Amino acid sequence: MAIVHPKVRDVMNKISIFIIFLMVWIGLDYILAIINYAVWMRQHTDLFGAPFVRLYLAFIIVGILMYALVGFTFMFRSLKYAMVKRDQRNDLVLGVASVYFPATLPMFVIVYNQIFFYGTFSLLQAVSFLVTCVSCGLCSTVVWFGYMWVASSWLEKHFPQGTQKAIDGVPYLLVVGNTVFDDSVI
Repeated sequence: MAIVHPKVRDVMNKISIFIIFLMVWIGLDYILAIINYAVWMRQHTDLFGAPFVRLYLAFIIVGILMYALVGFTFMFRSLKYAMVKRDQRNDLVLGVASVYFPATLPMFVIVYNQIFFYGTFSLLQAVSFLVTCVSCGLCSTVVWFGYMWVASSWLEKHFPQGTQKAIDGVPYLLVVGNTVFDDSVI
């Protein structure tokens, strides 16, 4: 068994706790969405319209399938089997993105429009909305950081001049608006 430095172990434990929290939170979001549909939305098709309620149910079904078949698998793999930090990050981002784009984001838009245009009629509806908002925020953050990681890696690979200037000792320049700051200000 490999000896792991205590600080590395602490960081890995924090990442593992976040992954477990994210897996449970997304699952809770879908459970509350099903309960919200079964108890409240299905009973009020006259208020929202049948197509709106069917669309909500369709995204719940897509979300549960994507979560169970793809998202949970990648997130669990990043938690349990990823030995390299890069693989853990990639698996986590793939797992979250596989749930975020086809289900979490559209469900957030539907629930937000429902609350914005019709208001809140029950506590269950409000709790489901809050859980969906937090779920969408967490997933958006993970997907955004994953995208930024890929974009910055691509830029570094295709435009290596920035890293080469740092190696040659040429000072960095930061341009904000019309103001140029050199590395002594930064």
